[in-house]
Amino acid sequence: MNFEGYRRADGKTATRNIVLVVPSVGCSQGVARTIAHGLKNVVYLPNILGCGQIGEDRTLVKKTLVGFGTHPNVFGTLIVGNGCEQLAAGEIAEEIKATGKKVEAIVLQDMGSMKRTIASGRKTVKEMLATAASLKREPAPLNGLILGTECGGSDYTSGLASNPAVGVACDMLVAEGATVILSETPELIGAEHILARK
Repeated sequence: MNFEGYRRADGKTATRNIVLVVPSVGCSQGVARTIAHGLKNVVYLPNILGCGQIGEDRTLVKKTLVGFGTHPNVFGTLIVGNGCEQLAAGEIAEEIKATGKKVEAIVLQDMGSMKRTIASGRKTVKEMLATAASLKREPAPLNGLILGTECGGSDYTSGLASNPAVGVACDMLVAEGATVILSETPELIGAEHILARK
């Protein structure tokens, strides 16, 4: 059994084809958000960190941002820096680029104004979107699919309808070789034995 997806240069197949806009530091969040605003298939990823961080803190933030940029569902990433932060936009972009992903970095202080940064950033993102739109979906085996699940806010119907429906869908995918990740594990209280059997 197959699903339709976008094959990436690294051999992974994605179900989506989005462009990500990520501030490398809290100070460039407003500009990054404005660059992404109103553009279809563009996701703005808030980040308040990146300034004054050292050691393991800095390493973890960088690893996390690079991880988002290399996610299979992300076609390309624009990193928006301020220019004086501890975790530079170019450094994040270089690690993403090393994986073969499309990535660009733009820095406010290099551009000289917010207006120029936004205009240049939107141009870059639109170019990435145009390239992403030219890609065609193709069949891929389900054993390459990883599905992440999340409880969307429990109410009285969760245990009666939505959770069982998601469970059945997950069982069907796993039977075909796909992988399912279940997050928010506190929701498992009382059902640990059932999931352990699976």
